[in-house]
Amino acid sequence: MGGLYLTIEAVSFLVCLVIYLPVAAFVSWKLMPRLSPLGKVLSLTLLAAHIIVFFFGLALPPASGFDAWLWDFTAEFNIPGVLASAQLTLIAALALANAWARRRDGWWDGCYFLGIGGIFLLLSTAEYSDQIKNIAAALFHWRVYVVFFGSAVAWLTLMDMQRQPRQRWAWHGTLLVGLLLTAVGGLLLDKWGSRCISILVSPADGCVKFGYYEEVVEYLGGWLIALALLGRLTAVSAALGRAAKALMLAFPVLWTALLIALVPLPPATQWTAHRPVKAQFESGVELHGFSLAIHDAAVHYTLLISPHAWDFAGGGYSIQLIDLATGQTVYAKDEDLTTRRAMRMAPGYVPVFPQVGSLEIPPDAPPNRAVKAVLTQWQRADGGFPLQRILNSDLPTLGEKQLVLEELVLRPRPSRAQPLALFDKGFALLSAALPARAQPGETLPLTFAWGSDVDYKKELAQFLHFVHADSGAWWGFDQQPLGARLPTRLWYSGLADSETWQVPLPADLAPGRYQVFTGLYRLRDERRLAVSDAAGNAYVDGRIPLGSLTLTRN
Repeated sequence: MGGLYLTIEAVSFLVCLVIYLPVAAFVSWKLMPRLSPLGKVLSLTLLAAHIIVFFFGLALPPASGFDAWLWDFTAEFNIPGVLASAQLTLIAALALANAWARRRDGWWDGCYFLGIGGIFLLLSTAEYSDQIKNIAAALFHWRVYVVFFGSAVAWLTLMDMQRQPRQRWAWHGTLLVGLLLTAVGGLLLDKWGSRCISILVSPADGCVKFGYYEEVVEYLGGWLIALALLGRLTAVSAALGRAAKALMLAFPVLWTALLIALVPLPPATQWTAHRPVKAQFESGVELHGFSLAIHDAAVHYTLLISPHAWDFAGGGYSIQLIDLATGQTVYAKDEDLTTRRAMRMAPGYVPVFPQVGSLEIPPDAPPNRAVKAVLTQWQRADGGFPLQRILNSDLPTLGEKQLVLEELVLRPRPSRAQPLALFDKGFALLSAALPARAQPGETLPLTFAWGSDVDYKKELAQFLHFVHADSGAWWGFDQQPLGARLPTRLWYSGLADSETWQVPLPADLAPGRYQVFTGLYRLRDERRLAVSDAAGNAYVDGRIPLGSLTLTRN
């Protein structure tokens, strides 16, 4: 019988009301009357937008998988994401409006509000831009930025509070409380995202996770910050003028429209990098494009697929490599079709979900064999996984259920032989070949294979030393590693090339056995580059032993 339980969504909605109602009631009682008519409309509109998002995201059960994604607080590029970014943009616009209205009141007021406006404009961009997030994450963890910017705004606010009359301190306090709530949501609740509580929730249904309220608390904190800036703006609203007020209101509206317009657009390379296709399976699944590439002993693929419904479940696809000559399957891979990847829109606004993966080519796969990459789509039904018929396609098919994507060649696996020597500048002597015997006065052929992992801008030369095993006498020969056709100042990352030297041996060289050494040195000061073997053991004097050469006279 278990007692009275509520759904997770209902509990979440109740928690939102418990958080919002006391704050909204207190603010409406204490602060709303002090706002201008425009300020009251803006603050109430923003609060109403929050309640609408909470209702559709929590109180109203989603009708489909699309509805669940569209209102999910933990997802990106949907309505809660747009609202979060638009609210940050509104805060930036209010701060900039305050700076403009106080432009004749002294430098401090202008710098204070310009600083807040710049910080929140950057945050609004980062809220909706993966590029900004990736650039920032390359330097520090995102929490570092939250603490830094939040502390900066709090410090500026406390400094400004000391300069203002006491009757304005309520707005400073409201802004500081908003910053505190934003920090609680962005730092603590995000960190505790996986923790959960089970109050009023049936154990069979799971639990309410703290991370779900990160956006909720951040919404409330942002609303209080906006309210504080509206309060500061009320005292100087007459200095704005109609044009400035219209621009202030248009800024977040235009930003929201821009974000909504950008949602269905793929990146610039989304379609140019894939082969467009029109193919439909019996289940309603459609293939709109794909790309295939072989490297690192694997076939890497991307399939641009749209399911028959947003709440698609129980289906998947298979990719096979079929030997062109024998018709045998070399490799096959099954994957569930997921709609949880980053959604894109195909031309005509068709929802597309990229399916990205790779097929490892077996080590025993025959090299230099042509194969067909074949796609099939299956659906779970009655305990089985029947393949779906292809209804229409502009690609060739094998029977009714196999779609031929492309013909590929399984190439030999790349050689993994260790290099002969590694230089500390990023070069590698991959191999060297020299004859075992020669005669003085002959031309000696030696072949060197080089590789580079860097772009190099300096001149180097390569030396050869022939050291007599008995007497210790030696003779040398120098030239550029790859000859005059490619000087080292033009070597680039990814270079792999070889050169066969034709070394003229002096006619008066003493016969006997010679140890042959090579290495690199800088032309400007003739200093040798440090070098080691593949295991990291340094070669003495920067000289690489190549083996022995025996000189004989007829």
